[in-house]
Amino acid sequence: MRLRLGLVAGFAAGVYIATVAQQRSKQLNQQLNQKINRTARRTAIDTATEKAKAVVDLGMERAKDVVTSKLGDKGLIRPVVQAPSRLAANQRNGGAPT
Repeated sequence: MRLRLGLVAGFAAGVYIATVAQQRSKQLNQQLNQKINRTARRTAIDTATEKAKAVVDLGMERAKDVVTSKLGDKGLIRPVVQAPSRLAANQRNGGAPT
């Protein structure tokens, strides 16, 4: 009788432990999937940001080339085209926008 009672108690304990472990495993998998998805989204956002910056830089270069070809390079065009980058540098360094 004690043997049967021990087997039943052991089986019940095993089922309980397996259920708890399975729930914990599901939680860990969900957390891991959330972190992977966040990382993938962040990587996609970083890639899109870098591509957008490259497009803006290319657009500025093309605009500068067009203005230079239309008006000629007399030294007046270069400071106007480079003004946004100077403003951004001043703001990054704590300076007030001019």
